[in-house]
Amino acid sequence: MPYRLIDPDETLDYACDWAEFLADGGSPSDTIQTSLWSVDPSGPSLSGASVAGAVTRVFLSGAQAGQVYRLTNTATTALGRTAERSWTLRCENR
Repeated sequence: MPYRLIDPDETLDYACDWAEFLADGGSPSDTIQTSLWSVDPSGPSLSGASVAGAVTRVFLSGAQAGQVYRLTNTATTALGRTAERSWTLRCENR
């Protein structure tokens, strides 16, 4: 399983481009209405969540060295479709 690395001292942004998902819905006017971010296990802080067009973004900080996290973005569209995308993050001193 591929990991994305994060250092305990870093604050990094993670983004999801939902353009292809929106286009696959058959309605060119569908848009992202809500974007919820979560991290498991809890511990790191999530801040600055935003939606800009089809792109959702969040900043993650406070990860603990040696820990593996799952960062998940759940987006809901104006038409009521809901989808999830996740990343596996491994925290290590670099």
